[in-house]
Amino acid sequence: MRLLRNLVLSYTMSCEQTKAFVEEVEFTEAKVELAVLLFGATRERERYDPVVLSSLRFEEQRDQVRTQCGFGAAKAAPVKSAPAPAPAMAAGPAKDATSWMKKKKADSDDSDDDDDD
Repeated sequence: MRLLRNLVLSYTMSCEQTKAFVEEVEFTEAKVELAVLLFGATRERERYDPVVLSSLRFEEQRDQVRTQCGFGAAKAAPVKSAPAPAPAMAAGPAKDATSWMKKKKADSDDSDDDDDD
């Protein structure tokens, strides 16, 4: 996979070449991951679905690749609304009021000097 990630950065390939790479992988999860990875290096993206995704065994896998690659799934997925923004937090007590380090008053007798000369 590391070699193929480097390949994607430097080269482009046809759908047939991409399909050949995907078919070489045995594990389903790795096939999906590779199909998503190689999508970026494929020149003929309009042919990607019919050519490359035919090497995946299940429609669920093909839909997963379509979604991750951003070219839509065959079946329309339900539209999710954007989450509501988080409510603004109320202002709490001032930092000076809650700090464990208290400032000296201006008219304080305490001095920072430890010299008692």
